[in-house]
Amino acid sequence: MSKINMNVLQESNEEEEEEVGNLQLAWEMLEVAKVIYKRKEPKEDQLMAAQAHLRLGEVSVESGNYTQALEDFQECLSLQLKHLDADSRLLAETHYQLGLTFTLNQQYKEAIDELNRSVSVIKSRLELIAKAAGPEALSEERQEMEELKALLPDIQEKVEDATAMKAVLVGRFSTCGSLKIFGGDDDGVRNERHSCPTLLSNLNLCVFQRKPEESPEKEGIVKKAKQDDAQETCAVQKANGDTNGAR
Repeated sequence: MSKINMNVLQESNEEEEEEVGNLQLAWEMLEVAKVIYKRKEPKEDQLMAAQAHLRLGEVSVESGNYTQALEDFQECLSLQLKHLDADSRLLAETHYQLGLTFTLNQQYKEAIDELNRSVSVIKSRLELIAKAAGPEALSEERQEMEELKALLPDIQEKVEDATAMKAVLVGRFSTCGSLKIFGGDDDGVRNERHSCPTLLSNLNLCVFQRKPEESPEKEGIVKKAKQDDAQETCAVQKANGDTNGAR
């Protein structure tokens, strides 16, 4: 192997190690934030805990740990359903992330259900804004409506992709060599996954994956959590000091 190729390989390995290190650091920071906020009962803190779960799920998706990502997204959704209105955009985002991750995990029925729920939330939000604003909608309301409408085609495309891949696995229009994959329930679909690795590998190339990006929101969640925790610690120490002084 030439010296140039060795240098390229070394640089590639260093970049991969750096990316893994960044993901691990992000995961650790968000875990701390999650623990801090989940100890608190106010609505705002519980919603911050939900956001920490959401970002943890995104980190797990980036690292390919879809099972862990699904757990965090579902915990996020559980907290949001307790504290948010049914037409909240945050709910739409969480359903969307669940849909994408179920697709990556080859659970296409669940993916379709979650993506359709995201569409339903967005449509409810659009109806609410339209009724409240009327023909004299403010510029901010019109902008939000345009943003929401722009999201629908992309989500619908993901629904169609998941539907097509589910149909392939149940054998509606695909074979794997001479083996016909017959239709059946979802358990049957999962049992057939390993029968056709080449097919599944090609299908996964079509699945939408978000590119890694720096998230200011992650840093904001962690920073606010640490500030809140520090304030609590100072208050406890002061109270203990006052008690000792009184004695």
